[in-house]
Amino acid sequence: IMEKTNLNFIEELKNRIIQHEGKVNKCYLDHLGNATIGIGHLVTMDDQIDVNKEYDDEFIMQLFEKDFKTALEGATRLCQDMNLPDEKFGVFVEMAFQLGVNGVSKFKNALAHAKDHAWDKCADELLSSRWHQQTPNRAKALADVMRGK
Repeated sequence: IMEKTNLNFIEELKNRIIQHEGKVNKCYLDHLGNATIGIGHLVTMDDQIDVNKEYDDEFIMQLFEKDFKTALEGATRLCQDMNLPDEKFGVFVEMAFQLGVNGVSKFKNALAHAKDHAWDKCADELLSSRWHQQTPNRAKALADVMRGK
């Protein structure tokens, strides 16, 4: 998928994720109570992040680029046989960024509808989820992208 994906699309997708996630240069608790920093980066012990320190944008963007690459690779694996248009694929990349690829893999019906290019049914599945209840604005925005709005 990466070969045919244009760079403008990747930049737009990154910007949309940043807009949805927000950017905070020090640790905070997300809506589920998880320690988070930067652009929705879930803090792990491996990160060795000082919860009392404010980090510079360069560090935050390095974390983001690594997380984005992980999401892109995960979504590419999930969607490899689907032949999705960029913007529909981007929905799954953003979901993988937010939920992790394992989280997205549980959207079996949505993925099946995407594979059939049944965009409205796929969007309906996205909205009938716990994810939609937890982050309604984002889920609706991504369902709208899936519908082509």
